[in-house]
Amino acid sequence: MSELQAFVGPTYARFDGLPTQLADEDPIDQAVVRFAGHRLIFVIESPRAVEKKMWDALRLLQQTLAVRPHRSWHAPVPVGRLLAQFEIALTSGANAASAAILDQLTATGGLNATNISHLRIKRLAKLGRGSEMLRLPDLVDVVTTRPPIPVRDAIVGAVYATALAEPLSTGDLETARTRLIEAGSMVPALMEGPLTDLRPQALTVLAMAAWIADSTPIGELLRQSPEMLAAVEQLAPDLAAHYRDPAPTVENDGPPDGDQPESADTPAAPKSWLECITSVSAHGIPHL
Repeated sequence: MSELQAFVGPTYARFDGLPTQLADEDPIDQAVVRFAGHRLIFVIESPRAVEKKMWDALRLLQQTLAVRPHRSWHAPVPVGRLLAQFEIALTSGANAASAAILDQLTATGGLNATNISHLRIKRLAKLGRGSEMLRLPDLVDVVTTRPPIPVRDAIVGAVYATALAEPLSTGDLETARTRLIEAGSMVPALMEGPLTDLRPQALTVLAMAAWIADSTPIGELLRQSPEMLAAVEQLAPDLAAHYRDPAPTVENDGPPDGDQPESADTPAAPKSWLECITSVSAHGIPHL
């Protein structure tokens, strides 16, 4: 309809843009329907003076439609709906669907590269493909940006599955320690942040890292939270026993820092502007 109005329109014909109501009892109308194969028929009436120009315009319309490029029209799906569909696909275990939606989210440009990386990490974690996750080229960039809790849990959980699960299952704490040092180069950057929403696997990795690096904050959190420590104990009883012991205290019989007794050779600081001026004139600028 819009093409007819553009090429023929009111210039060469009387055309209102509406389909004609064909009569069932009219043989000409029925012949037109049989020829077209449908009832969406437009009638164009042209004055004799411009009839040739109308036919020329119709032929030009046919030629234009024949050579126009093919277009695939589709309504864009909002990013929020795609994210909801992605979560549903992950939860239901629809691996192919989650991959297709992730590709669609990447193509739409509605999310930045970091958010796409977060979704990819969550998908690989759900599929149990921790080794593939740890080989992602942009994983280092994700770690340094302090990712949200689910992404942080997925990354640290992958370290547990690939490096610590086997030795800890046999109670080999030393081998687990060695493997974490070799494979856990990204773990120190993930030690900052809350621990309450992490799974036992991620908690165990961070507890092991804190034991290796002697991290006081995580050690204190584990000692003060029986629930977290119990979660670690399920996977690494010997490691949890380390945190059940009280934290070592540093004995210091001397005065605390900043309260060192003044030496007899150190002159007393001036207590007024008059004393300061007198001291400067006699001995130079005093050490305050």
